Amino acid sequence: VETNTVDANVYIDDVFQGMTNATKSLTIENVMFGPHKLRVEKGSAKRELDIEVNSTSISFKLDITPPKPMFVTLTVTPKHAQVMFAGKPIVLDAEGGYSTLVAPGTYNYAVSANDYHDETGTITVGTSQVVKNIKLAPAFGWLKIENSESLSGAAFYINGDYKGVLPLKRSPIQLSSGEYKIKIVKSLYNEYNSSITISDGQTLEYKPQLVPNYAEVEIQTDAESKIYVNSIEKGVGLWRGKLEAGIYQFEAKKDNHKSRIEYRTIVASEEPCVINIPAPEPIVSEVVVTSSPTQAEVYVDGELIGKTPVTTSLIVGGHSVKISKEGYVAYKGSLEVKEGVRSEISNVQLKKACGVL
Repeated sequence: VETNTVDANVYIDDVFQGMTNATKSLTIENVMFGPHKLRVEKGSAKRELDIEVNSTSISFKLDITPPKPMFVTLTVTPKHAQVMFAGKPIVLDAEGGYSTLVAPGTYNYAVSANDYHDETGTITVGTSQVVKNIKLAPAFGWLKIENSESLSGAAFYINGDYKGVLPLKRSPIQLSSGEYKIKIVKSLYNEYNSSITISDGQTLEYKPQLVPNYAEVEIQTDAESKIYVNSIEKGVGLWRGKLEAGIYQFEAKKDNHKSRIEYRTIVASEEPCVINIPAPEPIVSEVVVTSSPTQAEVYVDGELIGKTPVTTSLIVGGHSVKISKEGYVAYKGSLEVKEGVRSEISNVQLKKACGVL
């Protein structure tokens, strides 16, 4: 058997006989007389010939023509996918495309990408160009959270990972298909926990409902006293606002007064809660004022408190004092009253006033 190439495989009646040598031929012994099918192959090129072997037909020539290579063009979605073609990795262009020139035959391919289902298959190349579009099926979906007043400003978590404050800047958000744990945290509301399932190519429109955990509270006290809730100043005289359920310390403070403290348990309710804090109690100390002459009028902070000698109680702190009597020059001074200390303005000497002509 003669052909036009070395190392070609030779078959008679589909039985392998050997390979052509350096002279591009192969001698086969002990072939029975009669009709046979002769086949020569190399790579993807092959030719067949029906022959009749007898005493005179013992030499046959069968040339093979290598097939013309053809282009295989792949277009892959998504563009970032990893692709194996004919057992080797290939690099897609910026548009997800790839082209190569191959001999006719059958080639395997495998395509994979994160959040997509893998695809494998074969491409058969014949006598014409092959164009193959491969679009991976998504293994992801989207989560869209319907906004509401109660959700606005809440912290949002997926599987324990903080994702931001609702409403999210990017919505809907893409998630791999599967089950997720959702947590939503917001002041004045019970923590929200639930599970969701994301399906391939689907958008889940999610409408969580937060349960209020607060009450509307009104705190009243003396008009000049400052109101504190858990040591945080809230206002003067009156404060209204929302407080989360729990135990609180309410306090009314005023300078030179003993603070009033109330402890209350706030329960979540739609009904408003009113808390009255008694006015702070003044802190006073005893003050004694004497003068010469006696029976002089004593004014403290502009208010008449009696005539000398006089004993009274004053709120701790600084005060202005005036002692006066008709026909005498008035005494004016100041007094610092301290807690637990008796203060005295003793024997103030009033001078006679000059006569008026």
